[in-house]
Amino acid sequence: MTMGTIIRPLQRAEVELVWQIERREVVQEIYEVADGRLHLRPQFYDTREWPDGEPEIYTPILFDCFDHDGVFLGALLEKNL
Repeated sequence: MTMGTIIRPLQRAEVELVWQIERREVVQEIYEVADGRLHLRPQFYDTREWPDGEPEIYTPILFDCFDHDGVFLGALLEKNL
């Protein structure tokens, strides 16, 4: 039997686990606003990893947010965050 997804608040020590998230994404089209309307345009992105330096820049910001009552939620599937 498999469990469903559980959403729960993260503990402070879990905040920096965000950098372990698989970022792989391929985008082939994006929406742009032109003349007050949305237009679908071809645009290719192949995102594989977090940008260099991003964990070093944003981890202190995330901890500061957490320490000031920011809300951090984790989605767990079968007990894995």
